[in-house]
Amino acid sequence: MNMTQTNIMAQSPSEIYAKAGDAIFKYMADCKYDESMLWEYYLGLALAYVYQPHPRFWRDFNADIVVNAVSRYQSHYLSTPVASDETVNSIREVAHWLVQLHAFHEFAEEIIAELPVAERPEKPESAAEWVCAALEGEGLEPEFFKRLQDGFRSGGWELTAIKHLNQLRAAACIALPSHSMARIYRKHAMRPAD
Repeated sequence: MNMTQTNIMAQSPSEIYAKAGDAIFKYMADCKYDESMLWEYYLGLALAYVYQPHPRFWRDFNADIVVNAVSRYQSHYLSTPVASDETVNSIREVAHWLVQLHAFHEFAEEIIAELPVAERPEKPESAAEWVCAALEGEGLEPEFFKRLQDGFRSGGWELTAIKHLNQLRAAACIALPSHSMARIYRKHAMRPAD
């Protein structure tokens, strides 16, 4: 799913998300996903691959897009007695968590990006503290963000993303680290076996 920023801005949200669902399906096919790969890491790669720099991309993204793509790709697995409603619900929960995570980061990136450059936090820890304070100041409960502060996801993502978003605005062609990782994984999975 490789659209330029100009192309994506001209598309309606329904077009963007229909293409995202098709791209998730194609990514799973290209990477030869099987039943053992329907968990957070692999679904996260598929979601990272389809990201588009569109306002509110993640906040308006419905987790059912992922569930529908998985259902189309793994229809034989999801229709067996082994795959109960519990399996589909589990996939939905993972997809919902991942979309919620991306949506939160998208929101945090936007509120940090609104600050004058001189006032922006420079370290992941200070970014995390600033985002929590901003959420509390708006009357929002930052519980979701606090759950993310596990040493791995504690503000650094927002700072990196803002740098990349600024490069995108300057027309530099870059990709966020998770998108790059998803592309590398796909390229490796598509290589012919030796």
